[in-house]
Amino acid sequence: MISGNRSLIQKITAKISREGPISFKTFMEMALYEPEEGYYSSPGEPFGAGGDFYTSPDVHPLFSQMVGRQLAQMAGILQDSSRFDLVEGGPGNGQMASQLLRTLQKNEPELFHRLTYYMVERSPALIERQKALFLSAPEFYQKIRWAGSLKELPPIEGCIFSNELMDAFPVHRVVWKDGKLLEIHVDFKAKQLAVPVRSAGFGGIGGVHEVNPHGSLNMTDGQFVEILFPLSPEIELYFKAFPVNRVDGQEAEVNLNALSWLKEAGRKLKKGFVLTIDYGYLADEIHSIKRKKGTLLCYRNHQAGTDPYQWIGEQDMTAHINFSALHQAGLEENLLPLGLADQAQFLIGLGILGEMERHLRTVGDPPGDPEFRAMKHLIHPEGLGAVFKVFIQQKGVGTAALDGLKFSIKSSFP
Repeated sequence: MISGNRSLIQKITAKISREGPISFKTFMEMALYEPEEGYYSSPGEPFGAGGDFYTSPDVHPLFSQMVGRQLAQMAGILQDSSRFDLVEGGPGNGQMASQLLRTLQKNEPELFHRLTYYMVERSPALIERQKALFLSAPEFYQKIRWAGSLKELPPIEGCIFSNELMDAFPVHRVVWKDGKLLEIHVDFKAKQLAVPVRSAGFGGIGGVHEVNPHGSLNMTDGQFVEILFPLSPEIELYFKAFPVNRVDGQEAEVNLNALSWLKEAGRKLKKGFVLTIDYGYLADEIHSIKRKKGTLLCYRNHQAGTDPYQWIGEQDMTAHINFSALHQAGLEENLLPLGLADQAQFLIGLGILGEMERHLRTVGDPPGDPEFRAMKHLIHPEGLGAVFKVFIQQKGVGTAALDGLKFSIKSSFP
């Protein structure tokens, strides 16, 4: 059943009426980023306890403190430069930026002095939230420059980083069916014309989703239907490098926006590092038969779902990152890989266990201490420690030994 922002659903259906079936990527783009009505463009708060999901900085500021240590080490490697540019892609509510600036001001005053912090954000609603956060901290506010895209930035010497950015980029979806790969598009049919078909996945290839009157349209208005089209040349090229398992019904996502973002980062980076923290796997794992239905998930009120046609504009949508594809895209812009690590490995390499031990000495009931539980969640394999990966690439730096990659799961790529 379809539900969500009534006006946004009407915009989507009107687009389909004008142009015909749209790619799932276009549907996801509108659901997440349509001005004023998309999930990330509306006034609602998606992050933290009052939102729909937690990011690591929301769990505990120790995460940002450890990232700050890695940035300080990077800055030391670039000490011949008079400046250090720090670029955060998709800074969300600004929480991580605030924690990082506070950490660097306290622990790395020389670096803080030569730092310029660029916040790359496309959502006007989130930019206003970020600016409001820093109005009470002028020493931080004066360090920050806002940009709508990487293209607006000057040449960068330092680090371009993102935390849970790329997994929210709109994706194409494909399915292996009757001996060939096809792309999933979204159509809208009047209810009396809809013919329910065999369900596959979260609504099915060709599946029908009736409009729910709750917060949306009248049930007589119709249904969304998933239909299949031949692949575009771009997606065909992608699967030549990263083939999906040839099992009938096998689904996968293709995040071309992530590859474009990474390449633009490589073009903007004059010297330094690109640090990516996100959900994801290498190609052989992300296209494994274990993920026959792909990795697309939806989040609302901290509950995961699998139907993108519910709560349109009112739930997050995400798909895991192919780090093998990021590696290949980086090479095209002279970004060389330094390593890939689980978040737990990354934070342990930077000394999080020592900080946790110091904290334990200050509390009377360690097992019941909420601070310690939050810290542990950052590295626990059933928390955030294994689901997130940290990928670091460099340009013009050489084989830098970074503490966050001491225990990397992959230090070399084919």
